[in-house]
Amino acid sequence: MSMQPPYGQDPHDPFNPGPPPAGIPSQRSFARYPEGSYPIAPPVADPLVPADLAGWFQRIIDVVRRSLVPLLTIQAGMAVFVVIYQVIVGNATNEFNRSVQASRGVVPGGVSPDQLSGFFGTLLLGIAVISLVGAYAAAASVHVVIRDAAGESSSVGAALGFAAGRMLPLIGWGLLVWLL
Repeated sequence: MSMQPPYGQDPHDPFNPGPPPAGIPSQRSFARYPEGSYPIAPPVADPLVPADLAGWFQRIIDVVRRSLVPLLTIQAGMAVFVVIYQVIVGNATNEFNRSVQASRGVVPGGVSPDQLSGFFGTLLLGIAVISLVGAYAAAASVHVVIRDAAGESSSVGAALGFAAGRMLPLIGWGLLVWLL
C-alpha cells in the first residue's frame, strides 16, 4: 500500500499541476484597464475607408455615380487612341499578309527583313503609345475618383494636368511589378 505524502499533492506531477501559487493574478484581473488609464479612442470616420464591406461597395457606387462624366470623358479619349491603333495595326497586318501571299513560291527566302521589321516596329510602337496613353488615363481617373471621394470636385483638365507627371512613374512601377 502506498502512502500519500504528508504535504499534499505532488507539485512536479505534469498531469495535475494544482492551483497556481499565491501572487499570480487570475485571467479576470487582466480584462479591465488599470487604474488611471484612458479608454481606447473610438475609430475615426475616414471618408475613404469604410467600416465594412457593404459600406465599401456603397461608397464606390456613390463615387462613380458622382464622377461618371469626367471618367467617361477620360476613358473615351483612351478609346479613341485604341481605335486608331487598331486601324493602323489592321492595315499593317493586311499589307504584311498580302506581301507574304505574293512572295509565296516566287522568292526563296519568303518575307524580306524590311517587311518584318516594319510590321513588328509598328506593333511595338503602337504598344508603347497605348501603354503611355493608358497610364495617362489611369492616373487621371484615379485623380478624379480620389478628389470626389474626399469631397472636392475635379475637372477633366485638372485631372489630365495631374496625370501628366505621373504616367511615366506609373509605367515604371508597372514594369517592376511585372518583372517581380
